Amino acid sequence: MTFKRKALVVAAALALCTSAAQAQISGNVVKIGVMNDMSGLYADLTGSGSVVAARMAVEDFGAAAKGMKVEIVGADHQNKPDVGSNVVRTWSAIRVMTQDGFPIYDQSESEPGAFVACCHSGVTLASNHAFDIARMVAAGALEPELVGAFSARRFDTNHAATGSGYY
Repeated sequence: MTFKRKALVVAAALALCTSAAQAQISGNVVKIGVMNDMSGLYADLTGSGSVVAARMAVEDFGAAAKGMKVEIVGADHQNKPDVGSNVVRTWSAIRVMTQDGFPIYDQSESEPGAFVACCHSGVTLASNHAFDIARMVAAGALEPELVGAFSARRFDTNHAATGSGYY
């Protein structure tokens, strides 16, 4: 895969963070949910194209060739907070926000090439996702000096007792 195409795939995948996207595993199937405005004012910007982008990212990742079953589901929050929160509760019973309100940018230590970008407001962090994070993911590694403070490991109580919280 060329760098340009890889960067496009990464940017599309990270664009999913501008809407509520989350994954869970049940019955050895990874379910990735994409929720955004699919019928209202912002449908042209996020809409069903985000679901298609998620499916393309899964195909490019080669989940099937790796023996993984991945299912992408989409939902329209209709720009109504109650509809969106009910969808999120139905999918996972959690609120899509970290305990401290800051984003998570991390990479798997056991699965090379697997990254996490999770935040509450994709709009305010969109430029960070599109440029810095996408560039690092395309290069294959996050830069600890830029995003280490936003690692999911900051919630590890064993490390928090002995570490600074910055990685």
